[in-house]
Amino acid sequence: MALDRFGALADPTRRRILVTLARSDPTGRTAADLARELGLGRSLVSYHLARLMAVGLATVTPDASDGRRRRYRAAAAPAIGRPAAAVSGARRGVHSPVGPAEVALGSLAGSLHAAPGGPQPLLGRGLPPEFRQLLGRFLRHRRAAAGDLLFSQEDPASGIWFVESGAVRLYTADPDGREQTLQIVRPGASFNEVPFFDLGPEPASAQVVEDALLLTLPIERRDEILRSVPELAVAAAASFAFRLRQTIALVEDLSFRQVGGRVARVLLQAVEPHLGVGAGSGGRPLTQREIAEMVGSSREVVARTLRQLEREQLIRVERGRIVLLDRAGLAARE
Repeated sequence: MALDRFGALADPTRRRILVTLARSDPTGRTAADLARELGLGRSLVSYHLARLMAVGLATVTPDASDGRRRRYRAAAAPAIGRPAAAVSGARRGVHSPVGPAEVALGSLAGSLHAAPGGPQPLLGRGLPPEFRQLLGRFLRHRRAAAGDLLFSQEDPASGIWFVESGAVRLYTADPDGREQTLQIVRPGASFNEVPFFDLGPEPASAQVVEDALLLTLPIERRDEILRSVPELAVAAAASFAFRLRQTIALVEDLSFRQVGGRVARVLLQAVEPHLGVGAGSGGRPLTQREIAEMVGSSREVVARTLRQLEREQLIRVERGRIVLLDRAGLAARE
């Protein structure tokens, strides 16, 4: 750990950030505060904060006035010897260990022939059984309830996550609280691979939408994991490729489709999984607010769109669910 800290402080920008934190008042600084004060980009500051957190030189806590923001401090002397996960993991009580992780490896391997819009399992892509067994000693098995926030955008990197059961929503939010759902991650799929490899901050927030059993490869054991199972990096390339395709499809939907077409695509996810808006959402009833967060619009606009689709006899809105009456007609609205 001492050598890790020495390496972390070899970067002059990181030293400036740590000195600024040490001189801050007890409430600490947000990443945006540091960026303004030091004349740096926020993403760069978040990256260096993640490195300082990883070696225990900085700590993070939720802002008392706004739980979506994080405040950073230089670590007090007793905290410097603790792994970063011991600090960041304490800020939310949503994860509880539930026994050996190895029992879930079989289900996480998943199918190599998933539907285009369905789960894209990382562990199942070219990793022989013996390497899945090697990963088993690093995996942490956790349980989380619907509504639990796993991490927020711009938090220090937490690791790679795998969904054994349940579902997790990945989303971004602006300062006004408007949210854009990126994807619903379902059993057999992984998420959050990018910060595991580049050590930058979390690129999106993750919230449990169905009670879930999850596995994580913790960021604080990253180097040991990659030395023990170098094949993980090769397997992750397939996941990166899928994320890129999903992002391109999402941007195309949000940029080039009218709201009615986006809503139709979300509704069709239940029977025809595909990339783009609503990816992974099939299989559970959606509220109008959830649809709005997927299609990048307001709940009121979505409500009007659903009424129009109902008048056209393409769907029937019932209490707690939407029945698809004309799939071909909905597809034509895309």
